[in-house]
Amino acid sequence: MRHIALLLVFSAVPALAQADVAVSGTVVLDGSRVVVTGDLVVESGGTLDAASGGLTFGGGAVSQQFFDRDGDGQPFPVRDFAIDKPSGEVLVSVRPQITGVLGLTGGTLHFEEGPATLAAVVESGEVVSLGAIDGSGATLGNDLLVYERPYVDGEGWRMIASPFAGVPFTSLNDDFHTQGAAGADYVDGDPILYAWDPAAPPDARYEPVSDYTEAFPAGVGFFFFAFDTEADGETPVLPGVWDVEGEENAPPEVALRYDGEGGEASFNLLGNPFAAPLDWRAVQAAGAFQTTYAVWDPATNGGAGNYAYYSLPGTATGRAGRYIPAFQAFWAEATDASPGELAFDRSWKAIEESPVFVGRRAPTAELRLHVEGEGLEATDPVAVFLDGGAKGADRYDATWLVPLSPEHVAARFVRPDGAPLVFEGRPADADGQSLALDVAATRSGTYTISWPALDAAPSTPLALVDRETGQTIDLRASDSYTFTLSGTGVAGRRRTALPALSASTAALASEPRFVVRLGASVEAETGAPIAGDLVLRPPAPNPARGFVRLAYRTPQAGPVRLDVVDVLGRLVAVVEDGERAAGNHAVTFDASRVPAGVYVLRLRVGGVTRTQPITVVR
Repeated sequence: MRHIALLLVFSAVPALAQADVAVSGTVVLDGSRVVVTGDLVVESGGTLDAASGGLTFGGGAVSQQFFDRDGDGQPFPVRDFAIDKPSGEVLVSVRPQITGVLGLTGGTLHFEEGPATLAAVVESGEVVSLGAIDGSGATLGNDLLVYERPYVDGEGWRMIASPFAGVPFTSLNDDFHTQGAAGADYVDGDPILYAWDPAAPPDARYEPVSDYTEAFPAGVGFFFFAFDTEADGETPVLPGVWDVEGEENAPPEVALRYDGEGGEASFNLLGNPFAAPLDWRAVQAAGAFQTTYAVWDPATNGGAGNYAYYSLPGTATGRAGRYIPAFQAFWAEATDASPGELAFDRSWKAIEESPVFVGRRAPTAELRLHVEGEGLEATDPVAVFLDGGAKGADRYDATWLVPLSPEHVAARFVRPDGAPLVFEGRPADADGQSLALDVAATRSGTYTISWPALDAAPSTPLALVDRETGQTIDLRASDSYTFTLSGTGVAGRRRTALPALSASTAALASEPRFVVRLGASVEAETGAPIAGDLVLRPPAPNPARGFVRLAYRTPQAGPVRLDVVDVLGRLVAVVEDGERAAGNHAVTFDASRVPAGVYVLRLRVGGVTRTQPITVVR
């Protein structure tokens, strides 16, 4: 055997033609790829570090005589690991841990020391990427693969699917608390693993899994409730790792359901069947779905979770992106053009994209609103202006889904037919359009609407009208608007109970409280052009104990009224009331005159109102 000793740090991408390679010193692959067409041997005392590099093998054997060089018994780390031997076999005596891509191009692959592991990359406590399988030209010998998916967020629901064939539901028992079914850790207790049947009656569409010894069907999604501790209430479960063993699913065909009357019966709970990210563009085109899919993201809303959405023509809401990672289930809404079944295809895999959730931006004009308050945060409703959008129903609309968390604030556009939407498709010409906006919450208190990324919005005048208070806010002259809500309360939902998909404890009001006006409709609503530079600045200091400086700017001379009101809109104090010249003004308010609490500063000039929150403490 011809040996080549490698005693250097690779900074290029060398290809060794028909060569055997013996590593007897230290070799570090720093972002590079080495192609070995012969045998690779790591001799006793040698070190090959490929955690940030890639190796491609076309020879007959890969071995490491001194495998456990660090004494920790862990697999050999490598970013990318590819087998390319169209005819013949490759014997790998090392047990690799692959954080990038396992390339199966051709031949038969054997792992002598045990199965290879497809592992995640975790940074700062968050899963940022998962390993992936590229191609299916090579076959596995008598060894299977192990795929690990860490779950690092807190207790709550997960939308899950298996990327490997024949994985039983009992695989969840190894690292999580399971209950409520035969084969679970505990047969008794409320079910915590659910399938979805859109053809069932509305109160029976979530169907609990009754036997954990059955296997995950390919391409189908499930809801799983992850407890943060074992049954003793003390032994921690999360962070936890779901390990599955086997081979990647063959491309499945999954039945789709469409209900001509719309609503939740047209929603299909699908799952990524592959060990690689799934391109939503390909899935949507093949299934003729609405352009938006949704996933549950437990890390948002202060840890209570919220749905994250992705819309093809718009910007991802929450942290969903174009690529759906392995192990992920997702909601897809069928249309009247959807086929009877969805035939998955391996060409839909996006090997170089392995995010868990990654927000993406698109050039389409859009208006995004953000609502938060009382420790709650809504999924952002987004109006997308483009050719093909309509005031009524269109393919760009995305139904607002009920959060799985019992307590939440809901913000959704309301279509003329009453449908609540998190994405609202509208015609490209935004001038003269208006959007009804409903906001509701389970907690009473003070909430704020803001409009981030206004540079992406249509270049017309924009105004928010509060029908309850009569106030009109120029979106281009103010950053936010603060208001009060009477909460609906929490309906006593068990933490492991799934709500109906399209009904909420934060129900739609009989008439949406807010209207967003664009272009010519701004003057139509207010009766006069909105002053573009009326500004009420945040109070300083805030929170306040004594004297507070209140500053504002008026665009023209005229009467000015600056009040302090409580969260119910009742007048507490009049700070300014009289004629003022155009320009900047400042006044001092003695906060010690009012009880401790949360208040709202309200500036009125010429029929236009600006507000700022202020908190008084003792």
